[in-house]
Amino acid sequence: MKWTTLFFGLLFSSFALALNSQSYFKNSLADYKSDFAVRTKHIQTTNPNMTISSSPIEYYSIAAKDFQPKIDFALIPSERKENLLVIQSGVHGIEGLTGAGIQNFLLEYLHTKRYANTSFLYIHIVNPWGTFHNRRTNPNNVDLNRNFVVQQNDFQQKNEDYAKINLFLNPEHSFQNGMFKRISFYLNSVYLIATHSMETLRRSILKGQYTHPKGIYFGGQQYQPEFVALKRIWDSQVNGYKKIVYIDLHTGYGEKGKLHLLSGRSDSDVSKKISNMYAPSKIDFADSKNFYETTGDVLSYFQTNYKKIGEIYPVTFEFGTLNSQSTLGSLDSLYRMVTENQVYQRKAKDEDSEAQAKKMFKDMFYPLEFEWRDQVLVQTKTEIDKVVNKLESF
Repeated sequence: MKWTTLFFGLLFSSFALALNSQSYFKNSLADYKSDFAVRTKHIQTTNPNMTISSSPIEYYSIAAKDFQPKIDFALIPSERKENLLVIQSGVHGIEGLTGAGIQNFLLEYLHTKRYANTSFLYIHIVNPWGTFHNRRTNPNNVDLNRNFVVQQNDFQQKNEDYAKINLFLNPEHSFQNGMFKRISFYLNSVYLIATHSMETLRRSILKGQYTHPKGIYFGGQQYQPEFVALKRIWDSQVNGYKKIVYIDLHTGYGEKGKLHLLSGRSDSDVSKKISNMYAPSKIDFADSKNFYETTGDVLSYFQTNYKKIGEIYPVTFEFGTLNSQSTLGSLDSLYRMVTENQVYQRKAKDEDSEAQAKKMFKDMFYPLEFEWRDQVLVQTKTEIDKVVNKLESF
């Protein structure tokens, strides 16, 4: 047993080293856009039927001179139009720094050959403004993964539990870094947990809200330009497939260094099929303990509105960074979310406080450790191999 464990440990380590994850991860939106263009054009030389294009994001209230307001995408067709694997990054802008790195890896790893039954649609950085500015939101402070409500009147819903703790989540004064301030935040959090329970508090916050435009997890009061741009891609590219596996890449929530596979409710029509596709890996459904249901997320919208096309298997790949399923990790994550938004909305009292809030936030969604990035790619490869093999055998 000891020698077997050592062998597989060395094998895993050798594979991680061979990946050279740092060749896929970049530090800026511009570098990722350039890489995506180079890699997709290279694939096109052996697959001339490939589509490489973009969908413009029509911002009206900001100057987009520092980046190109568009969602790039590439459709790599199979020999027969049977199944489609969608791999999407950057719905939460800053999380696109990891998501785009994963896409770089998959473009290189998967496409040295043609597939008989599986086409691939890469949707690259849905929220480029957020990626450029290291924010989760778009320029309107909208969390896009709360903006894809099924009915427009869903924007009128009220999250009463969120409203009760709004001033705690969204302080109306400028931010000042310091140990006392942080301890005070934790103590207030513990009081709220004692009053409401950790699970209730987590669900009430993460579900999303539509009444506090400057607050965290704001889902907007109307569909955003990114919604229109992404829907344009769907309408032009996903028709005609029997099965669509949709993978949305995210970071932040969960055990550090671990890939969590998240999906809708466990009692949905496709929940068993999703579990079988990724077995033996566990799917954490939204109604599972320590996980949460959201309102207006991209995958739920797609599954509801495009189900007439064929069978849809939506799964979020969530790479944990701060052990946020633990109480301390959850409080740390919330502190970083609150302080980053506080600095953006209310400013900081000094440059050091601003720099510290931004650093904590970026570390939460784009860790610098090589080991973490290696783990991201190794686990991605394991799960993607399962999916592609299943799709090719259908």
